[in-house]
Amino acid sequence: MIFKNGEVHCVRLTCGDEILGQVNQRSNDTDEEQLVTFSKVRHILVQQTSDGIGISLMPWSFCNVDGDVMVNKDHIMAILSPDPEMVASYLKQTSKIQLL
Repeated sequence: MIFKNGEVHCVRLTCGDEILGQVNQRSNDTDEEQLVTFSKVRHILVQQTSDGIGISLMPWSFCNVDGDVMVNKDHIMAILSPDPEMVASYLKQTSKIQLL
């Protein structure tokens, strides 16, 4: 699995959660070879709206809303290319950068 530092990735975990986060690898230690570090992880939720179905981004953990989360690579089922609109929404929610 290739994750580029600083890029926003969408992954589906073996537990069924689909998460979106920025890869934040700090080292290449062999101890951490099986781990991927994500920052500001958001859980992608499907919700019923008056217009049909909508998607929302919620913090994956309320104990560590914008901190780093280390995920074992064995628990990553799929790596998905996130939709550009979803990435824009993620960046708007997690940074002070305003996209035009």
